[in-house]
Amino acid sequence: MVAVTVLLLAMVTFIPGAASEANVDRQPVDDPTAPTSLALLPLITSSDFVYLGAFRAPYEDHAGNPLTWGGYALAVNPSASTGATSTGLFIGCHAWWQRLAEIAIPSAANLSATAALRQDCTDVTEGRLDLVDDMPNLGGALVYGGRLIVSAYGYYDADVSQTRSHFASSMNLAQAGDVVGPEQVGEEAGIVAGYMTTIPEEWQASLGGPALTGQCCIPIISRTSAGPAASVFDPEDVGRRNPVPASPLLHYPLEHPLAPEDAQNNLFNLTTQIVGMAFPPGSRSLLFVGRHGIGPYCYGTNEECNDPVDPYKGPHAYPYVHQVWAYDVLNLLAVKQGQLHPWEVQPYAVWQLTEMDAVGGASIAGAAFDPDAGRLYITEQYGDEPVVHVYRITAATPTSCQQPMNDPGQHCLHLPLIAN
Repeated sequence: MVAVTVLLLAMVTFIPGAASEANVDRQPVDDPTAPTSLALLPLITSSDFVYLGAFRAPYEDHAGNPLTWGGYALAVNPSASTGATSTGLFIGCHAWWQRLAEIAIPSAANLSATAALRQDCTDVTEGRLDLVDDMPNLGGALVYGGRLIVSAYGYYDADVSQTRSHFASSMNLAQAGDVVGPEQVGEEAGIVAGYMTTIPEEWQASLGGPALTGQCCIPIISRTSAGPAASVFDPEDVGRRNPVPASPLLHYPLEHPLAPEDAQNNLFNLTTQIVGMAFPPGSRSLLFVGRHGIGPYCYGTNEECNDPVDPYKGPHAYPYVHQVWAYDVLNLLAVKQGQLHPWEVQPYAVWQLTEMDAVGGASIAGAAFDPDAGRLYITEQYGDEPVVHVYRITAATPTSCQQPMNDPGQHCLHLPLIAN
């Protein structure tokens, strides 16, 4: 049996310009019950991330609805493959209206390429979004079992009244009358009503389900997670069980934050945002993607805090970076088996996605992982126009894929070729 580790981080100040990947010390604890084949799987590192380029989302849909100031609730649609040339992305349209559209992934990832529109901006909840809470926002999306699963959260749930969070509908956005929800998932909406991803098949029996849902860092921090959060659930249960069972594997209540919320550090403060997660097959890494302020922490106006990016009064820590938080799933398995609390787990590494931002703004909006291709799609608001960045996670490339001659990394043949 291979010992699992709890990753303890000495809280030191993060210095901008320092090494791109910060590792932490490890302290062995009791072994979880896990097949040796899982314990021997590799951990993803920053060197496994290969940047393939970026393309633009359309400016508007066929009806003139804008996609500008969108990019949230991103989800890969693997069933959208047509002629072995493209696959689709569900993507949030302008934030004022909280609608989803679907775009095609172009064959070339460069800023001169604009994705074709597959489906217009649509209210996927069919008028039910207000049943979630006041000021509702779409939090995440996931294609699973032939359905589109969508989560939503109340933006300012000061009285912690939200209980329901997840919807399910057809992937055909024009089809009406098929929406179910919102349904309750787990016991705390504030830690589940956001990003989602699937669990690799080899881990599902040990972790107790096929998918993860989470939420972090939204307003009213006491009702959400002060650091990345993830709970195991079965998307098939949405609309079929009430409430939908969910088992937290990672969650940082405010009394146990990942790091001091009002201090400069490289893990978490009140400027942190988490917008997506990825669980690459063939690894034991759960990766979270988001934005983090690495400068001196300050609460006040942008002038008081010397922040040229964020114009509002509130928490500041300029400059801001796009960042990955990497967790060893063996530690999450220890939480599942009752050996650790969900807030006792620390990431084994964090690193910056320097290809995405060079001016300190880090305007990330959403992220979605395609396990078939080993590709991570991340939206950034480039001005007011969503740009989709594409990374290949090389250690996650499935063995069933073949290698095209003009792509040095593997990807499945039914997916688009994006040149380096």
